[in-house]
Amino acid sequence: MNVFFIDYETTGLNPYYNEPIEIAIKKINSEKHFQSLIKPEINGINYQYVPQKIQEITGITDEDIVTSAKEINEVTSSLLEYIKNNSDEGPIYILAHNGYLFDFIFFRKMINDYLTTEGVKTRRKSFKTMIDRFEYIDTVLVARLLLRDETVRQPSLCKKYNIINESEHRAYGDIIALEKIYKIVCEHLSYIHKKNNKN
Repeated sequence: MNVFFIDYETTGLNPYYNEPIEIAIKKINSEKHFQSLIKPEINGINYQYVPQKIQEITGITDEDIVTSAKEINEVTSSLLEYIKNNSDEGPIYILAHNGYLFDFIFFRKMINDYLTTEGVKTRRKSFKTMIDRFEYIDTVLVARLLLRDETVRQPSLCKKYNIINESEHRAYGDIIALEKIYKIVCEHLSYIHKKNNKN
């Protein structure tokens, strides 16, 4: 089953203005994953890559960007290769928590910018068919099917289901936690569906 969990850490909360600084993606029920720091544009006012507030939340520093981050097109190429190498035939489901308002915007922009960059014609052709198979699922909406009157923020769901996120506000830690949440929520929804069909 082609189900992938994705998460971004970014320079701020506006997906139309801010930039990604980290991405992680993992296929369901697999140890294989892709994770990378991403080099954003430098902030001309403070001469920083990562605003101080974001450094405090994520622990990602300017030094981390300088020493470990990759250019965004390089990361996008590796990201798409990871998905390609870990997918079978059929739809490819990309899942993120609050994805429609945040992560999917960054994801689509990364891919669009990569495919429209000069000199990537051969890569464009090899990835285009796969990208057309992408389907997007926002796990916030899945959780709301079950918890209509409760908060469905990821930290709240972790607390509700006793899931320990040892790397909260880091992309890989968040997708590990999200995979556990998703499985629990789907299990409960499946149970309710079966129960209702028996009545």
